[in-house]
Amino acid sequence: MEIPTLTTEAPTVLVLGSDGSRRREVESLCRGAGLLADHAQTQSAALELFLQRGGHELVLCLGELTGEMATTSRALRAIDPGLAVVEMRQTGQPSCP
Repeated sequence: MEIPTLTTEAPTVLVLGSDGSRRREVESLCRGAGLLADHAQTQSAALELFLQRGGHELVLCLGELTGEMATTSRALRAIDPGLAVVEMRQTGQPSCP
């Protein structure tokens, strides 16, 4: 099996969660900062995007890292142990679990 490598495009962020308005705001901010933002609502979609891109520089969770988002971030970190995962809680303040 061939392991994908990071593309030479702009740095990528994988946004997890289903909060539509926050997601659009985050994706807009990422574009403004020159980042590519992918969005996934399920673990299977996140894994597919992660492997298609050859990885991401950051995973941004919209909301607290619980349930499926926690399982998804653990699965992604199993592939890339150095992957940064950040929670965007309701207060808007990011935190690193």
